[in-house]
Amino acid sequence: MPHHNWRGFVVAVSTTAAFCLTAGVGSATASTRNDDARPADRPVTGLLDTPAEAGGEGQGTPRFAGSGSCTGVPAAVRATLRTAVTECVTVRTPEAARNDTRAAASGAGITTLAAEAAAAEDDPDEYDPGVYDPDPGDPPASATCTITQGVYEWTRTGGLCGKVQVTYTLYDTNGKSVGTGLINVSTSLRTHVADTDLSEDIRAEVVQVTGQVTALNIRFRTDCTSGCLATLRTPWYGNTELTTGQSKSGTVTYKGSIPASATRASFQTKYQMYVTTAGATPVDPSASWSPPADAVIRCDSEMPTTSGCVIPFTDDEDAPILEYSLSNPNHGQASATYELGLRMRGSSLFHGENKDVGSANRRNTCGSAKFTNLFPTIPEADSCDEFPFAGTQEGGTDGSLCAEITPTKVNGVWTTPPTHADKPVTDQPCIQSHMPLFNNKSAGSVYGNFKKDQRIIKGDAFWMTITP
Repeated sequence: MPHHNWRGFVVAVSTTAAFCLTAGVGSATASTRNDDARPADRPVTGLLDTPAEAGGEGQGTPRFAGSGSCTGVPAAVRATLRTAVTECVTVRTPEAARNDTRAAASGAGITTLAAEAAAAEDDPDEYDPGVYDPDPGDPPASATCTITQGVYEWTRTGGLCGKVQVTYTLYDTNGKSVGTGLINVSTSLRTHVADTDLSEDIRAEVVQVTGQVTALNIRFRTDCTSGCLATLRTPWYGNTELTTGQSKSGTVTYKGSIPASATRASFQTKYQMYVTTAGATPVDPSASWSPPADAVIRCDSEMPTTSGCVIPFTDDEDAPILEYSLSNPNHGQASATYELGLRMRGSSLFHGENKDVGSANRRNTCGSAKFTNLFPTIPEADSCDEFPFAGTQEGGTDGSLCAEITPTKVNGVWTTPPTHADKPVTDQPCIQSHMPLFNNKSAGSVYGNFKKDQRIIKGDAFWMTITP
């Protein structure tokens, strides 16, 4: 289930005559948790409509290029443009944006669809969705993004949406304002856990014009930082003249660019808007901005058969949540094992590991030299389910040091007695759990699909929770 972290920073862009650019920056700095205890008041539902969305949601303000304030046309400029009006684009400060009660336009956000669990093959807890699941997963579904003007929002697997406001001001030759225009710009970028090709919808709407400004010509261009290729940079071509109530929309595309010497790359998108009006002489008609510093898109090729992109969080509190249920008929035994393991460990935070290390971890905890099958003559009647998972950085403890249990249902309630009376469960660092291979595989498929849906790779944090 999702946990949403909202960082309350507001931004708007404005445009005024004399074409200068003013930047008002609100920065969001995420702190990394040093302790790994799951907060007691951690909510289990979030603000997105889709209950399948797991992982944090972020919010922050765009970052603007340039600085200073927009003033009247300087005398030296007026001397060279005696008969021309001039124009200016400015970026309004977060404080000014918060006080703005003028028109607002809605953006578009992104959620994800839950994937069906798939059966694991040979290694229950080394289930790798890129290898064993024939279904690569559905692309994200679009939903309404109900964000505040001047704020960007994003989720780990859904994408990034934002809304900024551009105010255009027209000056006469004496530096006096003679008209304005207000433009709302909405952006909606979709990511995919199994694809490095990304697309983003751009929409610009003129919501107000005053004075001698009756219509605005708008051009738009996108770009991205190192780690990305902007494959289609303009949502529409040329100038588009719009007046009050009119809008222009289009789509741009990017591609995650992972260097040949690496397995992952991170980047951010960038935006530039060029605004003019008929008869005006532009001095500096561009407004440029970027999403908040925390909204970093990561693309990787670290799963065996797929490459994909997510927007991870630096704060562990926003990490996605892996959920198991004690009442699930297919993996209730495993859920009871994990519930005991969480109590013994005292933490529900884990970190992903790559497949090679995960395989070595499993051999160290549940290999044939570490685990004794209780029913060696009955195929699949017994198997070893280890905790912490071999596919995590916390896994891989020597099986001889683990508690050994056989989960048993008594009067409809799962219990976790020790397999051998002379080896009680105390505070061991790991668990070897006896259960039929089918149940072990079912639990492994839940973990495998979770890794696929959230694109959990080496070092990624995630929480684990057990429900009734």
